[in-house]
Order: sequence, then C-alpha cells, then structure tokens
Amino acid sequence: MAQRHDVLSFDTETDLIGPGNVVPNLVCLQLGWFEGEDIVTSLIARADPGFNEAVEAFLRDPRLKVGHFAAFDMAVLLKAFPQHAELIFQNYADGRVVCTKLREKLATLSTSGRVDEIVLPDGSRRRASLTMDELVLKHFAVDISADKKDPDSWRLRYVELRDISSSQWPEEALRYARDDGFWTLALWQAQEEAAPNEAGPRSMACQAFRAQVDFALYLQTAWGMAVDLQERDRIAEMLSGELAPEKLAPLIEAGILRPGESPRPHSRQVAKAREIVPFNDSSDITPEQRAVLEAAGIKFTAAVEPSIDTKLLQELVTSACGKVGIEPEQTPTGAISTDAEMLDALAGADTVLDCFIHRQGLMKLVTTELPALTGAVVHPNYDSLKETLRSSSYGNRKGRPALYPATNIQQKDPRARGCFVAREGQVLLSVDYSALELCTLAQRQIKVVGSSRLADVINSGRDPHAYLGSLLALHLSPEWREVARESLGDAATVDTLYDYFIAMKKSENPEVREFFTKYRTLAKPTGLGYPGGLGCRTFIGFAKTTYGVDLVALTGSYEAALVLAQQLKDIWFEAFPEQRAYFEWVNRDCRDPINSTRTVIKEDGSAREQTLYAYTSPMGVYRAGCSYTSACNGSGMQTPAAEGALQACWWLAQACFRPSFDSILYGCRPVAFIHDEVITEVPDDALLHERALAVCEIMVESMREICPDVKIACNPAAMRRWNKKAEAVYDERGRL
Repeated sequence: MAQRHDVLSFDTETDLIGPGNVVPNLVCLQLGWFEGEDIVTSLIARADPGFNEAVEAFLRDPRLKVGHFAAFDMAVLLKAFPQHAELIFQNYADGRVVCTKLREKLATLSTSGRVDEIVLPDGSRRRASLTMDELVLKHFAVDISADKKDPDSWRLRYVELRDISSSQWPEEALRYARDDGFWTLALWQAQEEAAPNEAGPRSMACQAFRAQVDFALYLQTAWGMAVDLQERDRIAEMLSGELAPEKLAPLIEAGILRPGESPRPHSRQVAKAREIVPFNDSSDITPEQRAVLEAAGIKFTAAVEPSIDTKLLQELVTSACGKVGIEPEQTPTGAISTDAEMLDALAGADTVLDCFIHRQGLMKLVTTELPALTGAVVHPNYDSLKETLRSSSYGNRKGRPALYPATNIQQKDPRARGCFVAREGQVLLSVDYSALELCTLAQRQIKVVGSSRLADVINSGRDPHAYLGSLLALHLSPEWREVARESLGDAATVDTLYDYFIAMKKSENPEVREFFTKYRTLAKPTGLGYPGGLGCRTFIGFAKTTYGVDLVALTGSYEAALVLAQQLKDIWFEAFPEQRAYFEWVNRDCRDPINSTRTVIKEDGSAREQTLYAYTSPMGVYRAGCSYTSACNGSGMQTPAAEGALQACWWLAQACFRPSFDSILYGCRPVAFIHDEVITEVPDDALLHERALAVCEIMVESMREICPDVKIACNPAAMRRWNKKAEAVYDERGRL
C-alpha cells in the first residue's frame, strides 16, 4: 500500500465532448496531495504562464498518480501533449497510475462479488455507475451531485475559460475544479482505510494492470471505426421486408404482435385526398405524396408503432416451459420473465415463440444497431472491468445525452458488421486467438488436477473442436463409424480417427465436407458450454442462441433434443475425463468463505439457499459471491482468457503509441476489442504481413503468463470491411 506522501491526485477540465471531439481539448489541470493530515489542491490553466512546464513536471513526478476515470484525463493530456506520449505510457508501465473507480470495483468484487453496486450510508444497496458523486456519498455521506448534474454548473462551461488566465476565473469555476482534485484523493484514502477490513487487498494488487487496460481501451474509443452509411441504408431496407406482417403471421395470428399502422388521411378526407394524389391504400402513400397532401390541408393520423401483448407472450412462455419441463422465471414484480435468458432456454420449444425470438433478433438491428450508426465514425465505449473480469462495450445509453455516435462493438450483429470499414488508405487487421477459452481451461486443469487431455490435444497442434467432433461422429453416426473403421482397421485410435476426420475438411466431395462441418460445429457448443457447468436443458438454448446449433430441429422434438444433449455431455466427459475432477475442485475448493449462501425466492414464494463460490484469477483478482456455473466458467475460461487478451490490448497500445517501442506498429491504431479478437487499422502498404506478425506476437506473448503450459495460436486476416468470416489469404510467397 502506498504511503500518503507518495500519492498525487490529478484531474482535468476540458471543453465539451462531441462528435469529432471524443477526447476534448484541455483547459486546466488540477492536482491534490497530502500535507500532514490535510489535502492541498492546486490548479493551472492552459492560459497560465508555465503551463507546459507544469504538465511535464507532473508527468515526471515519481509519485503515484490517482484519478477518477484516470484513462479519460490521461487521454486528454496525450491529445494536448503528443510529445509526452512516452512519459504518459511510462507512468502506466511503472504502475504509477491508478483509478479510484476501478479500485472501488476491485474492492466490491472481492467482497460481494458485484462491481456495479454501492452500499449507501443508511445500509441500503443500489446499482450504480460509480461516478465520483456516488462514491463520495458512499464513503463520506456528502452529496455533491448538484455540482455534477446541474446543467448550468461550470462542469460544462470551461470552454468559456480556455484562453483566460486562472487568476481571472470566477471563484466558482476555481472551486469546482479544485474540489475534483480534493475528492479524488479523499476517495483514494477512504479506499485504503477500508481495504484492511475487507478482502480488497488481494485484488488491489491488480489495480495498476486494470488501469493500463482501461487506458488502452479508452484510446480505442477515441479513435473509433469508420462506417459505410450506404451499407447501413441497405440493411434498413432488408429489415423492412423481413418485418413485414406476412413474415410475422404466426405472431399476429396468435395476437402477440399487434401490427403498427402508418399515418393515414383522416377518414372524412380520404376521398378528397384521392382526388389530389391517387392511391389504393393509405399505407401506399409515399413521404413525398404526404407532403403534397398536407400542403393541401389534408390531416393525417399519428403513426401507430407495432406492439407486443405482454400478457399473451407471458402465457406463451409459461406454456413452452410446461412443454420442456422447466419452471418459468419471474421478474422482481412477480411477472413471468420474457427476457433473453428465459427465451434462450426455450429456443425450439414452440414455433410461435421461435418466431418471436427471430423478430427480437431483427428488432435489435432496428432499435439498437442501426440507430447507433449516425456518423461517418462511430466510437465503441468500454467498461473495462465486469464481474467476470472481462470487459464489455456499449453505445449511447438510454436516458443520457448522446455525446457522440457510439456502439456496442462486442455484441455486434453479424449483419451489421459489414457497415464498419477501413478508412481511406488503411485496412482492418483482425487477429483473434484460436480456441482461447479452451486453452485457459486446459491450463486451469493442469494446475488443479495435474493433467489435461485437452492440453495434450491443443499442444499437439490439433484443432480441439475437430478432435471432439471426430468423437461425436464416432458415437452418433454408425454409418461413419463403420466407414472409418474400414479405412483405419483394427488399430484405429482416437488420434488416427482425428486425422481421418480432419482430412474430410478438404475432400472434393461436398457431402463429405458438409459432414465434417456438421460435427465440428456441433462440437463447439458442446466443448464450450458444458465446461461452464450447464445442464442439458440450458444447453439446448445456449447451443441455438450462441452457435446456431438447433438441437430440436436436428432431432425433431424437444424431448429428443434433451436425449441428444445428454449424449453430447457424456461423449464430452469421455473425451476429456479430467473435467470431472475440475468440477470436483470447484465444488470442494471454491466455496466462498465470506458469502457462503444466498437466499433465492422461488415462483411459489418458497425460499432456498444457493451455495456461493469464489475464485482467484491468474493475475490475483479475487471474485466472491458467484454461482456454481459462474465459478466453473469464470475460473477456467472467461476470467483467465479476459486477463490475457486485455493484457494484449495494453501491449498493443504501447506498440502503436509509444515511440520507445520502435515497433513496426507505431502509428497504427487499435479500433476494436471483441474478447478474443483485436482489430487494428494499419496502412494499406507492403508491410501488412510484417504488421500482422507483430500483432500476433504481442497477443501470443501476452497470454504466455496466463497459459505457460498450453500452446497459444493466433489467426490474422486483413479486410477492408469487417466480416467475422474473413480468413487469411496468402500470396505465392506466403505473405498475408
């Protein structure tokens, strides 16, 4: 733990954030430090004499630098002083930048298992965005929200002072800025004092790394991705056809979907309207015709948007739950849940419900994806620390002003990905890990079990999905089993069977290639779903929603799908027997000693106690209060994969921004991070191949700390338009 005299808080005030100005221009820098028991603050404005020297002195100061959302303020300094990029990155590399927002998350993750919850002075809990005013209220019972939320406060007006010396600033402008420096340091001290009484210290050791990650991801937000607006419009036209009433007839006939209505002339004016503009049906009136009619005095009704009868939908969900033998989940108000998780579990159980699920997928494009694409450049926002220790991305949030075009890049519908393109003179270089979560699972198995067949498969260079796929084909396809045995003879082994199966991928016979694809595809949800502790019923929805593998369609009924799901699980256990010991380890050694149980209220009003689990990540973060499936999935797959991939983002940012790295990637820009994939915008020149190798090297080396015993591989692909299916193409010299 740092000593108080070794700590310096920092904050900036800027002009307004907006399109083309995601990282705004610097107006002033505020600092805070301890003198005895007191916190002292200072402020220097860009219009003050010696401002440049003061910023450089701050960056060279050896003390620990504490910010609240430090990544933003450091990005502001980087924009204002690009000549100090080396100093800024060196501060991060030395572990001399931390963030009070991230520190709060690490502390709560280690105690309650939540990262977005605060306990107020009265003991109540609520979800929070962990803004400064929320944390000041939590730690000091002081409400400073008026300063933060008042639209007329100086927080939004510093652009007025950009060219004015701080000696001439209004006192209120000086106070607001200095207060931020004061409260940032006060929060750091409160977190330090609270940590010894909590489990926080075991996670606080990771605070500098999480600050590095936060900065790297914020730089991606700042740069953004270019958008092809014509492609956006083409998708909008496609959606119009797919959401036409005739395509959604099952929902309309069931009464669940109430069709919308276009604006139409008032009934008493229809005849007059037809005299002016001939039309058969009011829905056929074009916007241009409507303008003519309105100019002639024709009044139109308001448009009626399509809507869902939630009562009928809940009845349908309840009926589908009865078909598959599961209890419908309830919302906190007692209503039947129709959220995505509930619907995923019912995928394939009812044709009308499947039609609703399909519509929901399209409506995401209508309501979320396309509305986000409002500019030539769109910026993915990131939350760099979630409960699983993964990151998440998000667009403009409801109820908040849209400061700039933003989008959730990590949950991008494949049909919308084609809207994202490289800027002129650039290409998008996508590099993703090969079977990353299986690699981290194999590493965890080696650590807690002592051996891993999965690791043996990966280290031998075999495709783990194809390996499992060959065993699924062996057990589930008697015809193929006989053909394979005839070809391989009595000496056939699982390894020779794999070789025989993988060769089918390049067969000249399309039916043979299709067979290979079918069973390898079936292996992906099997090998990635069951390690997370899924049951067979949940697995059916997971397979369809995540990988498009519809077990109900494959087998003909939900009951048969359940049988197949159990068969897949049994074959998976046979292929990787160490997994049983891994589950035993979670059950035995991962019980949460702080939060032993959680009370869960069932549908009938009865209560049951849910056992809670905890685990420590490879980089030392302690996650408390999670369910059994979260512990299985998180400890072996999501968490270690996230830590290694996020570390790659940090090293890639250094290669692209930091002069001393002397990297071929210097000047390139990472533009998107999608869990196991990084997209970097690089020049469209003769060095593409070398740059791809450089990114691959960074990503492989970043995972080596996480997976020292398991081989890590990366797959590069270059594209002008983002496409998840893009594959590497090499010329006759073997160059990308």
